[in-house]
Amino acid sequence: MHSILEINPRSKSSIERIVDEAGNKLNNPQGIANTFNQYFCNIGPELAKTITPPTSASSNFSHSCTSTFSLVNTSV
Repeated sequence: MHSILEINPRSKSSIERIVDEAGNKLNNPQGIANTFNQYFCNIGPELAKTITPPTSASSNFSHSCTSTFSLVNTSV
């Protein structure tokens, strides 16, 4: 895994401190983990709030198709 991610397992690769959305400076691992967890758990619902509902039905964009096709077994 380390080689795929190009991480040296002997080097220290951790986040030492962050500033959360409220401006609080965090430097303890538990606080940093909780902040990242809260961010990634809420990003989907927060982005969903910005999506405007459609103004027309999806059926307005579909058309009937009379063409067909089929697959036939072949041998080499």
